[in-house]
Amino acid sequence: MADTSAPSPEFPPVIPPILAQELIAEVDNWPLNTLLFGIYTAVYFYTLYLYMTQKKSPRNWFIIGWITVSYVASALLVGFGWHFNKIATIALVQTLATGVPQAGKTLSDEILQTMVDNICLFVISAVADGLLVIILAIFLSSLVKKTDWESIGVAMLQRLGSLHALHFGAGYLVILGRANISVIIITSITHFSPSTSQVHALNGLIGASFFLSFVTTLLNTALIAYRILSVSKVSLLEGSKSQFNHVLEIIIESAVPYTLAALTTAVLTVVPITEANEILLDTIVALMSDRSVVHSRGRDSTVLRTHTQLSALQFRSAGANATGRSGRTSIFIDTRLGGAAIFENVVEGSAAEEKERRAEIVGLAV
Repeated sequence: MADTSAPSPEFPPVIPPILAQELIAEVDNWPLNTLLFGIYTAVYFYTLYLYMTQKKSPRNWFIIGWITVSYVASALLVGFGWHFNKIATIALVQTLATGVPQAGKTLSDEILQTMVDNICLFVISAVADGLLVIILAIFLSSLVKKTDWESIGVAMLQRLGSLHALHFGAGYLVILGRANISVIIITSITHFSPSTSQVHALNGLIGASFFLSFVTTLLNTALIAYRILSVSKVSLLEGSKSQFNHVLEIIIESAVPYTLAALTTAVLTVVPITEANEILLDTIVALMSDRSVVHSRGRDSTVLRTHTQLSALQFRSAGANATGRSGRTSIFIDTRLGGAAIFENVVEGSAAEEKERRAEIVGLAV
């Protein structure tokens, strides 16, 4: 009796070229993404532990909130990507088993993934810029927390006129860049199947937004670094140069990976993607993506020393000496030579000078 059953599919099956490229891209991309997100998770929780246990400060909750928002956005990116990756893998296996192409993601899945990717990337980029502003605010508040508010007000009024235009321009560029990204998100949702001309226009807008984000982040980092370097040159702050350098290192380490990733992503939007450079360019972006948290433990001494010895004079005699201390210096005074009167003159004479120098420090910081 002849076998009337349907012939079994050819084994091993021939993989269509487009499915082979998709499989290669998934295999190369997601193990690396999972590894990077695992490292990010460990660093995030360690940083969270440090800020909640060892760095007691009311402003810590702002930092915790910002890094948590960035972590949640990255987790959504990885989670949704992992989910749709499973759908694509199942469809690929079914296609190989039956020989009939199977649809993996539906149109609604594509729209949902596009929305999640764009919104999460927007949130991550906004948080990265916001953290730079928070770092600057914390640094300046720690610098002037012991300075009288009168000196701060005078110095800020003196600097306001010269810096207002520059700061307003930088802030406007940041807001404009984020607004452009928001418009792109809405456009991609309402016109998910654009024409060829709309595709070119959207790619141009996306590239311009990433280039603008790169420029504004670089500009803000340069302004912050310039202020820190200006303040660190004031000789009145004893032993503070290492503290200034420490803050500067944190800012640079936070800004450089983000700016490089933004620049590379912007280049990807204007450079034609081919089979030869697709894996290389995507890998570079993944390695420099915002799936890392820059943290630093506080040093043994985190308070800037603003107490400087105004005079090295020491009034001594063979007899017993008394020690007089002011808020800024310690002078040994011989009580038998009218030392008390000399000490009072030194304190009264240095009060005005102290106020002027504090105003000078705040002026440089502002």
